[in-house]
Amino acid sequence: MTDKNTALVPEEGRHCLHLYYRIEHGQWQLLSREEQTAAKTNLASLVQDIRAMESTQVVTMSVVTPKADLGFMLITPDLQTANKIDKQLSLSLGPDVLTPVYSYLSLTEESEYITTDEEYAETLEKEQHLKPNSEKFAEAMNSFRDRMKKYRQERVYPTLPDWPIVCFYNMSKRRGEQRNWYALPYEERRKLMKGHASVGREYAGKVKQLITGSTGLGRDPLRARHVPDQGDCLSNAVRSGERGVRGLRRVFRRHSTAARRIVPPAAALISKATVGDAVSVPTE
Repeated sequence: MTDKNTALVPEEGRHCLHLYYRIEHGQWQLLSREEQTAAKTNLASLVQDIRAMESTQVVTMSVVTPKADLGFMLITPDLQTANKIDKQLSLSLGPDVLTPVYSYLSLTEESEYITTDEEYAETLEKEQHLKPNSEKFAEAMNSFRDRMKKYRQERVYPTLPDWPIVCFYNMSKRRGEQRNWYALPYEERRKLMKGHASVGREYAGKVKQLITGSTGLGRDPLRARHVPDQGDCLSNAVRSGERGVRGLRRVFRRHSTAARRIVPPAAALISKATVGDAVSVPTE
């Protein structure tokens, strides 16, 4: 029997946990000024302690709309650690001050549509007319392998950037009762994703995308998009519909003037978490 304290670390990837809370302002106002100060200090210290953990990252957020008040995005290798931090954050401002309103647990993953060496070599031959035994061909292949190594590393073991705007949404591959992305042949899906990726490359250096995956049963109310498809050829095969339990996409986008924010459906959030004018959490 496995010890309950045994680390639960996946063979590949990191656990990614989103937590959103509503602040019970009535309960908060019952605290004295000294108790409020102590609560704020406790939360700020907890965030710093989490950030000091090995291979663990956390982003703090404040929801602008009434959907939630406070949020956290956590990436860590051990599920036991994620569970512990979840409980600590829930009580960080004191009993009954934070009420959870939404959470999402997933794993970072590598894309199943990644370009292989053979496919890129074929592209070099057919589109750039390079001969396989030429020096330019070898240089191009080495450069491609270096890029893909970095790409895989960032997908599976990401580093969350300190950028001002963040957007995330859940996306299922099911569209109603008749349409399912995975009902298409793999090669057709791969071809469509290639067109999808060409749109994404237009935002290189401006947008950082992190996709994590999960599988399960349940109700998921989040339905949102961040970057317009702009002629995305996927729309020919997969029509707009439910976005739910399969796949979680986050986009970190630069913004020179705004505070760092995360945007769930119909809501913008600011990364300096606040409880009215009373509570503030350092972003560093």
